[in-house]
Amino acid sequence: MQPAVAAPQRTPAATVLSNAFFRLARFDLRAQAEPISADYRLAAILIERAEKYRPQDAELVRRRIEANWAAGDSTRMLEATERLIKLDPADTVALLRLIGARINSIQTVEDRLAAYGQFLGSRGESLDPSVRSRLALDASLLCRERGDDDGFVKYLKLANQLDGTNKDAALLAYTYLSERLDDPVARFELLVNLLYADPLDPRVHTMIRDALAAERAFSDARRFHKISRDILVAAQSADRGGASDSLVLDWHVDGPETPLTSIVDQLEQQRAVTVYQDNLRREAGITEPGAAPVNPDDVRLDLEFERIRLAAADAAGKPESVESGLIDFSRSIDAYVTTLADPQQRGQMTQEQADSIAASLRIDLALWRLLVNRPAENAEPIATPETAPTESVGDAHAAVGWAHLRAGRLDEAAAAFESASEFNLWRILGMGEVAAARGDKAEAIRVFESAVDIAPLSPLGGWASSRAKALRGGPRPMTAAGRAMQAEAQRVPAFVDVMAARPGTFQQLSVDLVEMRSPPLGRAEVRIRVRNIAPIPLALGTDRTINTRIVLSPNLELIDRGMQALATAEVVELDRRLRLRTGEAVEVVTWADAGLTGWLTELASTAPSRMRWRGLQGFEAGVQGQSQRPGPGSLESSTATHLRLPLPESHLAVADLIQQLETASGDDLIAAIAAVRTKMLFDVAGGDDAAAARVRTELAEAVARLYPAWPVAVRTAAAAMLPSSRSAPEAAPIDAALRAETEAEPLFAVVVTRPTTVDDPSIVAALASDDPLLRELAGIQRSRIAAGRPTLATSGASGGDAAGPAR
Repeated sequence: MQPAVAAPQRTPAATVLSNAFFRLARFDLRAQAEPISADYRLAAILIERAEKYRPQDAELVRRRIEANWAAGDSTRMLEATERLIKLDPADTVALLRLIGARINSIQTVEDRLAAYGQFLGSRGESLDPSVRSRLALDASLLCRERGDDDGFVKYLKLANQLDGTNKDAALLAYTYLSERLDDPVARFELLVNLLYADPLDPRVHTMIRDALAAERAFSDARRFHKISRDILVAAQSADRGGASDSLVLDWHVDGPETPLTSIVDQLEQQRAVTVYQDNLRREAGITEPGAAPVNPDDVRLDLEFERIRLAAADAAGKPESVESGLIDFSRSIDAYVTTLADPQQRGQMTQEQADSIAASLRIDLALWRLLVNRPAENAEPIATPETAPTESVGDAHAAVGWAHLRAGRLDEAAAAFESASEFNLWRILGMGEVAAARGDKAEAIRVFESAVDIAPLSPLGGWASSRAKALRGGPRPMTAAGRAMQAEAQRVPAFVDVMAARPGTFQQLSVDLVEMRSPPLGRAEVRIRVRNIAPIPLALGTDRTINTRIVLSPNLELIDRGMQALATAEVVELDRRLRLRTGEAVEVVTWADAGLTGWLTELASTAPSRMRWRGLQGFEAGVQGQSQRPGPGSLESSTATHLRLPLPESHLAVADLIQQLETASGDDLIAAIAAVRTKMLFDVAGGDDAAAARVRTELAEAVARLYPAWPVAVRTAAAAMLPSSRSAPEAAPIDAALRAETEAEPLFAVVVTRPTTVDDPSIVAALASDDPLLRELAGIQRSRIAAGRPTLATSGASGGDAAGPAR
């Protein structure tokens, strides 16, 4: 006795139809190079059809909301939002959108404020505090618009009290209140509140650094500068200015020898690497014949690092380092000036601009020589204050003063310095040296320390700090405000320091398969979960601490043929909540192969396909856009391998498949239609084009003959899934049968996939329908065809062949 053969696993017709309509929406938008509002509206209509078959699918509602928003249809967007909240009451983002829209629809300011008052009073206490916080912020802005300062401040404070992750409220509180507070400690506390609202904002860390540095709390300033740098490095947007700031902060904390050693070591390493690489090229014979060996002295640092090197060497009392640094600095400026003089090398810069920059560089070199007391013996004449570029007149006056100073002409030096701007650092340092030379130590210290206050992170600020310390005999005492701010800064938890480099310290990301396998026409679903494990609440959003944007990148293995290059990623938004408290998580189950990837695996249904997904949070393009990586402070996670089962009908002989089209019903009949799609678009004839054409012709004629008698749901599936004659010429009989359709449900798919002319019978029938959505859909299609804009039919990509024929 033969063992019983298990029936093939079927996907319910409702799911197949929902999937098909959603893919039509995706593929139709994909056909548009630059989608307009009508295109998004058409997508929204198709997604609404997909919802009809999966009425409890909140993700489809979210996609419809997005499409209507892109279409500029706020009314339908809010209608969909109401439905979403019924399906997912915990979605605070949707709830806030709905409440805000309803309040904004109120005509008068007084009535809108009264509505805000109700939500923010006892009647609204059941709302999530994160929602009430943002409503309070809206109320505060409305009060400010009508000149109600008391109301503005009251609601702004409430917004911050209700939710510390409300960054917009924290930023507004800082910008508004800090301008009105004389207490630097109170302003600093507002900055720390802003930090807690978004610990991954490098600008906030930089602001905290500057506030601490202004009060001489340099050790803690260095901490927050490093955090800012780590975030920027993770985002691949760190600049050299931040690196120079790091060196000067090291100077303030550890002394000038620390940055000096760091710079010299870096320079020596770069020179050694350059020589090593040159030797390798010579040994490989890839250098030009007769080319001179690389001179390591030609490898020099950027000018800003050379300035730090000079200033630190002088402050540390290292005359040899001063001499070598001055040589390199002078050579770098000479090389730059030479480049400026060559029209071919300076690019779009005019001669006047080049001359101005060159003159400024010469003045700068002269000033640095004078600062370290190494004036050039036969220096070229520099620009005088009368001939200096406008932006360098102050430095030119200061250079004259420094020349008098080094020659011992103190009165002349003081007079020249007075001609420079009050806040010119070279002037200030010169006046400090004049006071020191006259024996007025207290005044010299005061002047040098004022320079530090003006530019604490500049090379001259570091030099002035060392000069004042030497005169004082010790470091400058920290102010009382500085001590209080230092204590506040040290209360910022240590996990903030490593968030960018070690995002797993504040959040967890998991990307898991819901089921390890799916039927041939089923969905591959992935569960994405993000959990806050930080000791404080954290905001969610694409531009917030916990990034809610995840890309699922597929790794696809088709046994019959490789299609990995055609597989496309899916972007998933986890924007269901405004924040997560400690230990809370947001979880989303998403259709991972909703687009072209899933269509490919369904098409190649003659064999099983295996796929796994790599989930990247806050994803960014990698080097030269060739890959993707997690964003700063973001994680990645991968699924196990998912198996899509083959479709048994894809292996049937043509006669057997036609018999199933004739006799099957329900899910079995839809499976047979999917097999027809595979045979019409997939190479099932082993490269024999004539045989493949005969197969396609027989199947198309059978479908056209049987189509009118099929139930509505089956006809709808056929219209949405089968290819058109644009990609499979033998499908012309199918096109003809579909164009004769008169019932609304199949017409939703026919109108999108078949018409190529404005008077197509399917468009005419749809425009005469009692269904208003179908009439709207047909009107959009007719307008697009009349305007010569692409559609799935005119671009050669119908529901069955959205990527073009696979054979």
